[in-house]
Amino acid sequence: MKFMKQIYDHKLRFAKTVALFLAYFTLGLNLGILGPTILDLQIAVNATFNHVTWVMPSRAGGYALGSFICKPVN
Repeated sequence: MKFMKQIYDHKLRFAKTVALFLAYFTLGLNLGILGPTILDLQIAVNATFNHVTWVMPSRAGGYALGSFICKPVN
């Protein structure tokens, strides 16, 4: 019961915590999906494995570049 009272008293803080958890959860799913599906992607686009594997470093580079460019929000 004390746990529920804490949530009720700090609704905005709890909502931010849930939103942050969901953001990191979906980011993890997004980053983890390419590995198991790389061979299916190769078949879908009818390319060689060497061409398809360029997706991984390209995505990582774009993710890093976007992180550096992004302006922090207060």
